[in-house]
Amino acid sequence: MQAWNDAWKTSTGRADWLEPSSFIQEILPDIAQHDSKRCIDIGCGPGRHAMYAARLGFHAIGVDAARSGVQYLRTWAATESASVDVSAADMNALPFENETFDCAIAWNVIYHGTADVVVRAVDEVARILTPSGIFILTLISKRNIRYGVGTEIEPDTFVNEDDPGETRHPHRFYGRTDAIRLLSAFDIIEAREVEQKTPGSYHWEIACRKAHRT
Repeated sequence: MQAWNDAWKTSTGRADWLEPSSFIQEILPDIAQHDSKRCIDIGCGPGRHAMYAARLGFHAIGVDAARSGVQYLRTWAATESASVDVSAADMNALPFENETFDCAIAWNVIYHGTADVVVRAVDEVARILTPSGIFILTLISKRNIRYGVGTEIEPDTFVNEDDPGETRHPHRFYGRTDAIRLLSAFDIIEAREVEQKTPGSYHWEIACRKAHRT
């Protein structure tokens, strides 16, 4: 957590995290056209996706456990008079009632933890989404060049204690079958395995809909 808290304090640390991702820009406008009202950006960092959602007409909520990100987003939203609420919160204990949001975003967030941590985070998202609510997320792929780097603390989960940055925190990696199993409470709309910024930086970019299971 300290790595992110430190990053969001500086303009250099925030520089690559102020423009919404291309996948979000592709998916979210269509959702906004279908009477969706409330969108939560989980692990919002400086708040690029919360701000983008607000510009599309959502009432957006940005939450992050790194307080420097929360503080930056609060200032940014106030500067633009954007419809964004901001709070410090953990992805495993979101302080919202059941079925509160029409859309949830968790970009480069959910996979930071052991298997149990990730499952609890996904369960929290399912809890706060309305029926048929949309979940947009990334998972780090087993094709990522960081797979296998550091200590494997459980299957497909690694900690790199030699890195002063965020990979000192557990990272759980996913193949397609693993991702579908993790998201069993959802129907997949779109799932792409792509390099995000640098060669070998493979992630799954996924949009899915809360399912009605009988």
